Amino acid sequence: MPTAGFHGVLVGFLVAVKQIFPDYKINVCQVIKLRAKWLPSFLVLIVLVASFFLDNPIVYVPFIIFGTYGRWIYLRFFQRRTGRARARPVLHCCC
Repeated sequence: MPTAGFHGVLVGFLVAVKQIFPDYKINVCQVIKLRAKWLPSFLVLIVLVASFFLDNPIVYVPFIIFGTYGRWIYLRFFQRRTGRARARPVLHCCC
């Protein structure tokens, strides 16, 4: 199975959704209701648990973890905002 690394980009989009709509509620499989701010954490948790049962987890787990935290660091510290400082005063990551 070839690896492209697009998993990290998709998880990065979840981090962007988390920062734009943190209070939006999303139904997961019509059973679990999650707020958008918990989506990246939930996906990383599912991937880490699933990696114990699937073959060759080294192929996709690093892309997902580094995609999540790489996007969070970019959006938190390096993204240009108009009229505000680069970083917010409270450092807290719930991704």
